[in-house]
Amino acid sequence: MAPKLPISGYDYVMPKPDAETIRKSIVYKLIFILGVDPKDADEHQWLNAAMLAARDLIAEDFLKTRRAHIENSKRMVYYLSMEFLLGRSFVNALINEGVYAEFEEAFKQLDKEFSDVCEQEQDPGLGNGGLGRLAACFLDSLATLRIPAMGYGIRYQYGMFKQEIVDGQQVEKPDLWLDQDLAWQFARPNKQYAVSFGGQVLNMGTKRNGIRAKKFRLGLMTKLFRVMVATWPIHCVCGLHMPVICLIWPTLTAATMHLPCARKTVMKTFPAFCIRTIRPKAAANCV
Repeated sequence: MAPKLPISGYDYVMPKPDAETIRKSIVYKLIFILGVDPKDADEHQWLNAAMLAARDLIAEDFLKTRRAHIENSKRMVYYLSMEFLLGRSFVNALINEGVYAEFEEAFKQLDKEFSDVCEQEQDPGLGNGGLGRLAACFLDSLATLRIPAMGYGIRYQYGMFKQEIVDGQQVEKPDLWLDQDLAWQFARPNKQYAVSFGGQVLNMGTKRNGIRAKKFRLGLMTKLFRVMVATWPIHCVCGLHMPVICLIWPTLTAATMHLPCARKTVMKTFPAFCIRTIRPKAAANCV
């Protein structure tokens, strides 16, 4: 694998893709980033530390790709989907980066079974059907063809859902894919966008209390519902060109609406609304 060049204009210590450096990086991430004593770390914490070490190796390509698009005024393909069935990113990225054997050796030096650590990674709960798999395949193809692209989706806190058969019937349960943290993504807490809602609120009366149905048209919100952003690098075998998925999820802010009758109605909001309300100009600045 050809040596990488640093990001121009800056002097910093570049991560090296050899087993000894990777081993030290994993232990460093475990202690100083995750705050975990290596003697007490479980397999999933070792996985998160390894993900952070692997992410260091691909971050430069990720940033160089974005910079190249900006400096060359490249037109972008924006792929919006309610689902992205990506599969597990960690091992796939190691293979495409050409460092799988080095990570395996690093964990051997740590007296850890690398396959057991890899098995701790869960499929991201961003989709579970043909639509999500198709979206992921499109992004892989765009990367392979070196077409500037970015996917937009929703970072479901509890995934789509998990299915179980209980007494012969299907039962849906939440997919707790984020319970153990996920070091692969780049959180962007400074990237927040206001979401507005239109429509009508209908108060339904009954004959019993004699109140007639009243319809109110919504005006401006005094408190805006907001969404936050995370970016998810997609590493492909082609090297430098690396698209991302920009994932949005709501904060816990409720939206307070002013109605013409001077009443206030507090509306709880749901992630599904986000996909309709992000504007393309604002969304393009997610990364």
